[in-house]
Amino acid sequence: MPEIIDIDKAPIRELPNGRGKSVQLFNPTNGVNNVDVHINTLNPGVTVGGIHYHRYIENVYVILEGSGEIIDAAGKHTPIRAGQAVFFKPGDQKDTHEIYNNGKVPLRLVEIYAPPHPKDAYVGNTLDRTKTDHVIVRDTK
Repeated sequence: MPEIIDIDKAPIRELPNGRGKSVQLFNPTNGVNNVDVHINTLNPGVTVGGIHYHRYIENVYVILEGSGEIIDAAGKHTPIRAGQAVFFKPGDQKDTHEIYNNGKVPLRLVEIYAPPHPKDAYVGNTLDRTKTDHVIVRDTK
């Protein structure tokens, strides 16, 4: 029997810095071991604070509503909009990214991590990056 979740009843996690919210669908907390799927709603004009890449995790965005841009470590701004999907390769410093909602309405997207993000991944600019997947290469706060 498949696992079915009512999205409007799924747990919600507030994103840092007033960035928005994340509806948690499938991840290790509910017995899904190889993927993390959640829906993020990003508020206009709020940045998370770090352009980064992932050492080991594949990362996908499926843009459902709104528009924004992906900013990379070189300062390139790539527009994104509803109806598009974006894939970031793990271990590739060319795939640095931060998603930014530069629009006037919330940006809603499905985010997928495979495998799931480790709990201690968001450690900022730590000197010991060997234990993290999420590597910040430029602070944007």
